[in-house]
Amino acid sequence: MDAIARLMTRAVSAGVIEPRERPQHFARGLHELLQKRGMAVYFSSVGASHVDLARAVRETPPDTAVIFIQYAPAWFGVLPLIVAVLRWRLAGRWVVLCRTRAPFDRPKQRLAYEVLRRLVGVELVGTESLEEALGSWPPERLPPAHRLAAGWRAERGPAPLAEILDLLRCPRCRAALAMEGPELVCSEGHRHPVVDGIPVLLPERVDLELDRHAAEHPAGDAYDAASHPGWHELGFHKRDLVARLLRRAPVPRASIDVGCGDWGLHHGIAGSIGRDLAVAGDISLDLVRHARGASTAPGRIHYLVFSAEALPFREGVFDLTYCSEVLEHLSRPEEALAEMRRTSDAGRAILTIPNEAVTGKLEKDHVQTFGYEAFQALVRRYLAVRRTLGVYLFVEQDIDALPRTLWGRLRMALYLRAGRFFPARSVNVIVDGRFRS
Repeated sequence: MDAIARLMTRAVSAGVIEPRERPQHFARGLHELLQKRGMAVYFSSVGASHVDLARAVRETPPDTAVIFIQYAPAWFGVLPLIVAVLRWRLAGRWVVLCRTRAPFDRPKQRLAYEVLRRLVGVELVGTESLEEALGSWPPERLPPAHRLAAGWRAERGPAPLAEILDLLRCPRCRAALAMEGPELVCSEGHRHPVVDGIPVLLPERVDLELDRHAAEHPAGDAYDAASHPGWHELGFHKRDLVARLLRRAPVPRASIDVGCGDWGLHHGIAGSIGRDLAVAGDISLDLVRHARGASTAPGRIHYLVFSAEALPFREGVFDLTYCSEVLEHLSRPEEALAEMRRTSDAGRAILTIPNEAVTGKLEKDHVQTFGYEAFQALVRRYLAVRRTLGVYLFVEQDIDALPRTLWGRLRMALYLRAGRFFPARSVNVIVDGRFRS
């Protein structure tokens, strides 16, 4: 059994960190190899400063079990890297130091290296060769077993359409679909293209003005930390709250992300990936392409273009449905909820919306302006709600200004945590429940 096979008996989610100023083939080769072997892996090119490394720690997806760091003397700041490794270890993550053979120019570098060696789980030497470095992995040095490792199925290559063909239905008439050349065709003769391997399964009537929306919200702009640091942190806090909710129950058998946008739930939370089936989709082909290209677990997620108001699946498929910041874009959100209930096996649902009754209109293309009470009234028609949480108690309006000072960061941390207990006055509302039969 090779090093990666041994690792996957204990951990199936990882991060690969490379120095931004010294990009190397090793880190990218390791990233590709781990993904091909079936792990959920995110890649991060990180600067040498304390701010850069602190951001890398904060952005680490919550289910990440192992961190690989490509390291050589002078590639990272000495103290910032030690602090980052300590924070990863305190968060329960196992750290692998992938060391390039290079001399130490100063005693300080040598001392830092000796400290790092004692903090990490294992050191791999010789990053000039991926095979050589992995070959140096001591067989007895493995991380503690992660909760996702049991039953995780190794996958390779893109998720084939044939795997889900029996589950698909025509969004216009709900008849079964079959492949005919480059299209999916139903018994009523409705034809749906497959573009770049992505099925486009849309009803005849789609309300969203796709061209205008794509111009105003280009794929990949959702996590701009430099210009929107406050909203960036709010998004990560929401991600972490959802991850904690998911840990309250077993890993889902079949999951769907309705309205995945350009990243999607599966990108940041490996625990949301269904053991047997995982689907992510949006109404925009550009967004779905970006989500697929940025996927941390290619080969596990089926990406489709669909409308939330006409989900192209048969009844009772999913036991986890996630829908975040979508319902406010729809003129008929009740139809989307009915569709989610139809395609769910009386399963779990996690739904989120912006609380624009508190914040005011956040985007001009929001068709609905939900408040806490209106959202609760809507979802309770379809869900038995178990818990409702808020994200960021809306006390200060200029959210992006808060992370720019120490006092502001302290206040923001307080508002983020307080929002959980005061959802009616928070920027985002998260509902966790189960669809009614």
